[in-house]
Amino acid sequence: MKKIVFQALVSTGLFFGLLFGLQEINWLSFFTKQKTQILTEEILGDIYWESFRADEKEITTGLIVPSVDSILTKICENNAIHKTSIKVHIIDNLEVNAFAFPNKHLILNRGLLLAAESDTELAGVICHEIAHIELNHVVKKMLKEVGLSVITSISSGNNNAKTVKKSAKLLSSSAYDRKLEKEADLKAVEYLNNAQIDVTAFANFLIRISLSEHINSKHPVWIDTHPKSEIRAKYTLENRDSTSTKIKSILTKNGWNQLKVELAK
Repeated sequence: MKKIVFQALVSTGLFFGLLFGLQEINWLSFFTKQKTQILTEEILGDIYWESFRADEKEITTGLIVPSVDSILTKICENNAIHKTSIKVHIIDNLEVNAFAFPNKHLILNRGLLLAAESDTELAGVICHEIAHIELNHVVKKMLKEVGLSVITSISSGNNNAKTVKKSAKLLSSSAYDRKLEKEADLKAVEYLNNAQIDVTAFANFLIRISLSEHINSKHPVWIDTHPKSEIRAKYTLENRDSTSTKIKSILTKNGWNQLKVELAK
């Protein structure tokens, strides 16, 4: 009986202690800061995208956009990701690159789509970039590369075009920390497993593009800004779900071939 009473007193004490602790938190301040951060990301992301788009040609017609959208849909539907929150932009640029801006802007170069030999390879790259977005890596990178003072200045409207373009260039071409890259790779594998897309395709893409670094004088940016591809491919394959049934493709064979033809125009 004494033991039961003692446990009841301890539980009551913990409850009131927790209640007191929660009351001490300034919830209004907490949620205000959260809202401010979200608004800042939205403002910065849109400013960066508008600045970047001014110097690039965005592809908005033909088969390319709906084909990429089909891949994105497959990934999002199987990973509880709100597809409408991801803003995909396809740029008519032959550089092999993909990156993200704040506010979930995902930019894919035509050169990267051309480098992919299958829709499942492309899905791996898209999963990797979505992982950076969903894991909040984009903001961490922005703070590191751009700096808080510049971010504050841009988001408050006290900026000039040169500053915005310079910081947008940094975000589109600089590397994440290796720790963040590995986190994004492993999260991408999780996305691929959940969507029943063979992870091997993503590993093959990493290896093949890595080898092209040593062949071409101009290295692909997407590989240049990432850790050693052989290591990435190894731990990527180690974390694949080899027991589940994998779908062979997302697009039909004819659909993929038509996409490649349009990309090559």
